[in-house]
Amino acid sequence: MDDLPLHVLDAEAFQRLRDLLTGHDFTDAGVCRRAGVSTVFEYGTRARDGDAVALGDGLDVLLRLFMDSDAVDEADLRSHLPDPDVELLTAFGLLRPPADGSSRWEARVRLYPTLGVWLVSDRDGPPGAERRPDMVYPVLTGSGRSFVEVVPTGPVGRYLELCSGTGIAALLGAAAGAEAVWAVDITARATAFADFNARLNGRPQVTALEGDLWAPVAGLTFDMVAAHPPYVPAARPELIYRDGGADGEQVTRAVLAGLPRHLAPGGVFQCTCVVSARAGRGAPQRVREFLGDEHEAFDLVFMHNDRFDFTRRFRAQLLSDDPEEAAAGAALLRRFDELKIEAAHFCTLALRRHGQDRPGFTVEVHRGPHTRWADLAWALAVGDAAADEAGFASRLLDAPVALAPDATFELTYRRGAPGEDPWVPTGGRIRVQRPFPSSVEVGPADAAILAEFDGSRTLRQHIAALQAGGRMPPQGDPERFARAFAPMVLAGIVDSGVAPLPAAPDA
Repeated sequence: MDDLPLHVLDAEAFQRLRDLLTGHDFTDAGVCRRAGVSTVFEYGTRARDGDAVALGDGLDVLLRLFMDSDAVDEADLRSHLPDPDVELLTAFGLLRPPADGSSRWEARVRLYPTLGVWLVSDRDGPPGAERRPDMVYPVLTGSGRSFVEVVPTGPVGRYLELCSGTGIAALLGAAAGAEAVWAVDITARATAFADFNARLNGRPQVTALEGDLWAPVAGLTFDMVAAHPPYVPAARPELIYRDGGADGEQVTRAVLAGLPRHLAPGGVFQCTCVVSARAGRGAPQRVREFLGDEHEAFDLVFMHNDRFDFTRRFRAQLLSDDPEEAAAGAALLRRFDELKIEAAHFCTLALRRHGQDRPGFTVEVHRGPHTRWADLAWALAVGDAAADEAGFASRLLDAPVALAPDATFELTYRRGAPGEDPWVPTGGRIRVQRPFPSSVEVGPADAAILAEFDGSRTLRQHIAALQAGGRMPPQGDPERFARAFAPMVLAGIVDSGVAPLPAAPDA
């Protein structure tokens, strides 16, 4: 690839590059402090008017070049970056010297810290600019954030990222202790970028491979797999990183179809994609269809991120002055109508090969503002425990229970009739935001009982105390109560020792 901007130097040069970035505080924490944001995903091009915003130090220069994608005058560059730093950035192909008598230096790529690793990707250019089909898309986008914040991690043996692009999931897997990691992408450009990023972060256990999905790792099984496939419907696929065939699901179907051959027993998989409901079949049901005959070997947590109104986009295409664009919009509308597509769900799929003699379960949840992989792992764990209904109730009885720390109780009132109080309560609801936004209907008396659950006693001990205090019939069956109580645990309203709630994220 003659136009590849990156130059691979030796290990000592990569160490110098890491030292350069760290020395100028070009890290997650440093960027957030300088930009006044809580996460790098909230970083936008900083307000500026040409050179009106002064560059105060090396961090300002790196931000201007690599995150704002703006040029820097040589005088400013040299005054804040030592010559050896400038030479190193240029040697790696990250920085472009002035040309044609100009004094302006430009970055050839985007470079940014993300969740503890550094990533290099292509510059995405101004709105409306033509993009190369094999562009390595930046992670600092809304869809990128939806994927990487719930990437599965853990000290596993084999980790695989498909449709890897920058290799972000592979790098996070390696950072979390995976012994051997593969990043697979169909384009040579993305493979080169992922390899560069592995070297940049000092992760020799990451191997970047070029090929079509599972083909480069045929015969291997993995403990963790992550994928962020292209999912935008396209009558004429043009952008490899974006277009997912005529219905947007072409790549996603192929990823899921290979999972039974490649996910080890007990292994987990995460995919952020778009899956449609069509012809009366819901999106989770269709995910199981993608898995094929072995779908019962998998547990599925289907997390709703958002809905995509693709048909609105297609109708806008019909109004295009470009006849080919208008024809493409018409073709996609016809295709969606033929397939009886009812809704397109932007979702995250968490699957586990449970390895047990039972059918796989499916649960649906909705993403919260701080949802992370630990929350999806909890949903798989609590679902696994609840798969044995009788055993789950028995275990709940002897487990400590506590009301979730973020629980809130809301009462609904109606206006009182003559002779009644001015306002009469008609119902109540307890809500939580973690691990996922959920709620259950309860009355004031039950809410008061739940407020006493502080983790100091088991559910059985609470039942005995309630019976002794006359707040529960003495002949009540504890097992039956536990079965009725189970939805509180499954919704995350109550923290149970059977499947403890995950710790709250730092941000």
